[in-house]
Formats: sequence, C-alpha cells, structure tokens
Amino acid sequence: MMKRLYLDELKEGLPGISKTVGAFLVEAAVVCLTAQNHQPGVHIRLSGNYEATFELFWRDEITEQIRKTWKDEKEAAEYGASAIAILVLLALTKFVISERGVQMGVADYLLTTRENNANLSNLKSPSAHLEVSGIWKEHPKNTINMRLNAKEKQVKKAIEAGETVLIIVTEFGIPKAKIKWYNYEYH
Repeated sequence: MMKRLYLDELKEGLPGISKTVGAFLVEAAVVCLTAQNHQPGVHIRLSGNYEATFELFWRDEITEQIRKTWKDEKEAAEYGASAIAILVLLALTKFVISERGVQMGVADYLLTTRENNANLSNLKSPSAHLEVSGIWKEHPKNTINMRLNAKEKQVKKAIEAGETVLIIVTEFGIPKAKIKWYNYEYH
C-alpha cells in the first residue's frame, strides 16, 4: 500500500515548528502544487537513498489573495519544499524537527530523535541536520541533482566531521523529491 502524506498535519505544529509556521509552510506547498495543476492525492516520487511514491493530500483552497501573497515563486518553492521535506522526514526516519537551524548555514533545521512515533514530546538533544531546497519547475539549468550538489557543498564540513546530515530537494512541476543522507543508517 502506498504511504500517504498529509500536509495539514504540519498545522498541528512540531517540537521545533509552531502551528503558525506549520500553516505557513503548508500554504506555500499548496500554492506550488496547485499552480502546477496538481490536486490532493497527487503522487510524489521520492528517489535517492530511499525510493518510494507517496500520495500527498491537503485541504486548503488557494484564493487570489493567497496567490498574491506567494507571487515570488522561488520563495514559495523553498518554503513549500520545507513542508514536503518535513513530512518525508517524519514518514521515513527516527527524526523530528527540534529547531530552526541557525548554525552559520550548516542546516535549515536541526533534528532530534524521537523515543517513539506516538510521543513527540519525549525528545533527545539535537542529533542531525536537515538541509532543504525547492524548485518551482525543473529545467536544464536548474535540476534536482544540481541543487543536491550545491547543498552537499554547503554542508561538506558537517559531513566530513561525521555529523548526520539529510538533504531533501523537492520539485513541484512533476512533483518529485530526492533524499540523500550522510552518516545515517536507515531502519
């Protein structure tokens, strides 16, 4: 059975993401998806260290005011990609967002492990980094692999230091995403 991802879950917040920011990320993702004529239930293909296809669902309707708010496609794609990356992270790994990354460009988000999926309040100290990037629509001069390579260079020191780093790049045109992790054992 295909796994399902529900954008609306982010509106409930996470240890390192408030409900308001969760709703902000969801709105950006829905703008990106609906602008590409995708509907709830669209399949998003994940490649890289993990291969899967997910069904992606949301309830938000995009109004003209929301479209005007997200007129900057690059910004919308970056924040929308964060929503997708966080859901993929929660679906596939032992990690949860502990806080927004502020360590001199090392990561967009700091991660911590969960004791179990049912109790996100029982957290350990930050133990990994998540780097995210989004593409409105892929073209020959801006591909998922190009973005992934740029992100790898950005976090090279953390990888070489043996830190756990996850990179997730999302493209909204198809939609698809690619995940690459370093110093992490998938369970």
